[in-house]
Amino acid sequence: VGQEKFFIGFPGLNALDVNAAHTGFTFDKTVENDNLNFNKVLSELNDVNHLLFSTRLGILNGGFRINQKWHVRFGAQLVTQARISYSKSLFDLIYKGNGHPDIIGQNLDLSWLSFNSLSYTDVFAGAGTSFLNERLFVGANLHYLNGIAVAYTEKSEFSIYTDPDTYAISVNGDFTYNTNLAGDSTTFDIAQNIEDFVDQFQDPQDLPIGRGFAVDLGARFKLTDQLELQAAAMNVGAIKFTE
Repeated sequence: VGQEKFFIGFPGLNALDVNAAHTGFTFDKTVENDNLNFNKVLSELNDVNHLLFSTRLGILNGGFRINQKWHVRFGAQLVTQARISYSKSLFDLIYKGNGHPDIIGQNLDLSWLSFNSLSYTDVFAGAGTSFLNERLFVGANLHYLNGIAVAYTEKSEFSIYTDPDTYAISVNGDFTYNTNLAGDSTTFDIAQNIEDFVDQFQDPQDLPIGRGFAVDLGARFKLTDQLELQAAAMNVGAIKFTE
């Protein structure tokens, strides 16, 4: 907690946080002499892997003190989160090809291929206070979340089979995808859905949005001048979209 009586971040752009992570291979274990070793990539991959990405743009951020005990803060931010998931089998297919002895004649499972993303605005306010001669500090934030866009894969089951005699390729799968950015087509018509998608962005006020709430809770206890215990639960909540 800051000691200042009042602070405010520059409106419009007071913070930009960008994060990316990957649960599969790492470059330090798979790059040799500036070249990517695909055999090592395959050995490092998990059965299911995730590429994670998030951005957080601060629009407003401020706070002030009430006497020496209470600290109040407020703000607004734009948040985007995305995750791409894929199976190790997909890399096997890309690197080896469907005619490879390890793949041909085998039912290659490509399930888990998915893309999930969420964009929303977050308006929050919170307060914190100290106890026990400022050895214990507790705080909480309440967030009002306004969902802008959501897209998530509900079901992804794919397999590919190459016949060892005729080399005929068979692909089977079941895929369910949900988003508030598509139209009202009752049957899958990609041309119609693209047209609906474009039309909705021309009139963004007609986009079905989502609303929700979340809460942050945190505590910090100072055991000694050199040792502290901290605990927190962040963004506990949900957004519900109308469509």
